Amino acid sequence: MGIINFHTPKNKRHVSEESFRTNAQRQAAAAPQVLGILKQHSLSDTNLRCLEFFFYTNTIEKAKSLAAELKKKEYTVAYREAGYPKNQFVITGWTRKISIEQNALSDWVKDMCEIGYKYDCEFDGWGTDVDQ
Repeated sequence: MGIINFHTPKNKRHVSEESFRTNAQRQAAAAPQVLGILKQHSLSDTNLRCLEFFFYTNTIEKAKSLAAELKKKEYTVAYREAGYPKNQFVITGWTRKISIEQNALSDWVKDMCEIGYKYDCEFDGWGTDVDQ
């Protein structure tokens, strides 16, 4: 009988191309819904807001690399081991103030999905504080 390895190799890709495409579509579809909720809180398309974002990955090295890239955009970024699921790392932070106009927001969501995929991290979503 052969040896069974129950440990995931550290260099294994975290986000498959299929998963990236599915997530990018899901995130794109959610953006107008979130924008609608923001409008219910008296925020208009002309408002600038800092957006909070979340990514997950499977190694600290990938988390560090993504964080460095996001800091180049003048975002506040932190990363740490996630409490759940095990062997995962969360990258979170806030953007500088950006437009929440629908086209600009859609472009930003697409960019975040693509940057995440480039660094093998999954963009898990975003939000904002309506009282900024």
